[in-house]
Amino acid sequence: MLCRSAVTLNLRIETAAGPLNLRSVPCLVLDGDEDEFLLGRKTMQDIGIDIDRLFEQLAGGDRVNEADGDDVSDNDTELHFAVDMEDIHRHLDRMLDEAREAGFEPLLLEELRTLVYEYADVWRVHIGADPPADVEPLVAQLRPGAQPYRSGIRKYPEPQRKFLREFVKELEKNGLVKRNNASRWACPALPVKKPHSDDFRCTMDYRPANKWTVALAGATPNLVVAIQSVKGAYAFGLFDLFKGFWQLPLHHISQEFYSFVTEDGVFTPTRVPQGASDSATHFQLQMQDCFRDMLYDNLLVWIDDLLLFAKTPEEYLAKLREFFAVLRARRLKLNAKKCLLFSKQVTWCGKVVDGEGIRHSPERLEALVNLPLPPTAAALQQFLCAANWLRDSMVDYARTVHPLQAKLKDVMARRGRRKSQLAGVDLTWTDEDKDAFSAVVGLLATSNKQHFADKDARVRLLTDASNTGWSIVVSQVRHWDEEKSVAEQAHERLVCHGGHFTGAQLNWSIIEKEAYPVVRACADLAYLLDREKGIHIYCDHANLVYIFAPDKTVKAPLRGKLQRWAM
Repeated sequence: MLCRSAVTLNLRIETAAGPLNLRSVPCLVLDGDEDEFLLGRKTMQDIGIDIDRLFEQLAGGDRVNEADGDDVSDNDTELHFAVDMEDIHRHLDRMLDEAREAGFEPLLLEELRTLVYEYADVWRVHIGADPPADVEPLVAQLRPGAQPYRSGIRKYPEPQRKFLREFVKELEKNGLVKRNNASRWACPALPVKKPHSDDFRCTMDYRPANKWTVALAGATPNLVVAIQSVKGAYAFGLFDLFKGFWQLPLHHISQEFYSFVTEDGVFTPTRVPQGASDSATHFQLQMQDCFRDMLYDNLLVWIDDLLLFAKTPEEYLAKLREFFAVLRARRLKLNAKKCLLFSKQVTWCGKVVDGEGIRHSPERLEALVNLPLPPTAAALQQFLCAANWLRDSMVDYARTVHPLQAKLKDVMARRGRRKSQLAGVDLTWTDEDKDAFSAVVGLLATSNKQHFADKDARVRLLTDASNTGWSIVVSQVRHWDEEKSVAEQAHERLVCHGGHFTGAQLNWSIIEKEAYPVVRACADLAYLLDREKGIHIYCDHANLVYIFAPDKTVKAPLRGKLQRWAM
């Protein structure tokens, strides 16, 4: 057959399920007498149809039922499926340009472009009627005696009302929720404003339903330990799943349980809703299962935020292809607006990550340092929560922040611990309180990069204790200079810990207080201190040599206490 011309069309194809809208589809015009229109493999992949998978189902004996006709009546519910490939291609080009500017290997740029366009079907910019991801559906297990709950309609500000109307309408149009005013369960919708944006995220206040749910077994990874996997990485890719929770299937027996209500009625989701007690855990477990062959070697997963990394440009391309292949096989879609295809450093889970270590965002640090005195107890609580996020990167944080923590604890003892209760408490700041706040702000400005542990470096554990508290600093020295003292070496900070003695701990002897941070470090920081070459411990209490030296025997009473601490 002879092709004489090509054209780009916006297509609307009537199907038994409703109209299928495709934008900017390149088409070839072939000579011939047949009045036919053929969709190629590439277009089918773009709309989420895996031809190979269909053939596998046929080979396995699965039946594919044909519709009873091609005519679609005007009364049929429309299921719109709009894949704006022109918009997706524009974002792909933007990501490729950013990769080039970020220093991607010039000789491999064309290969990167080919790879990204080969898997253009794994990207989305709008909600569509994509089939659910190929993962286990979420099943909620209810406690015995669970009583249905049906909420009234909440009153929302106009921006949230508008968002809810449009968002739920889009979900219903694409089959992600279904109208179900007869549902016995209905929790209120809860729009939440996204950080640094005027947009909203649709969550649900599932607290009445969650109290009847048996929590799913499973846990999110320890980020402090997991992030060590990226040591020595050449580059990173930062990927966000498009409307991640709405991609995962919700088992039909649990759908009514997670119904929600807006001013437009009661809606029952067919996908995993955000706000359910099991949602985040289920999502994390499913993603870990999908990417188990790459996990920790070349990929870190935190709910719907995926961090790809590799040590060479060639390996990065190979792992990117493997990553895209899993997405396609599992029918997972990426957000073309929010992904970063390539960078030498990225901000992931609130921290700036590169191949040498992690540090905190300069913008976040600057915002904290410039904060005025908190006017209410709730504002002080929020400040302390933000400061605690940085504590591992600062020396002597526990002692410095203690006066502010004591001030907040005193208010909580009188007024309660809830944020709504603390918001009504105006704080009075004495000169001592102001000095304590200034000391914490000054310490925040010293937050430094935390390096990844190097197996060839010399690791040093430095501890100290006073009558009221203790402190730990773990550092490494890559090139030890025998002519210099410990303090003069080029230390790279790994982590800082600290705390206060409470209760019976305050009655310990001096040697017990000095020994405690050593034992605490060996228990909490084993992932850093358990090394083939061992570690060196430094403190200002000489008697500890007789306790922790490898060739010394500890007396039974003290040995028992050390063993209890370690447990």
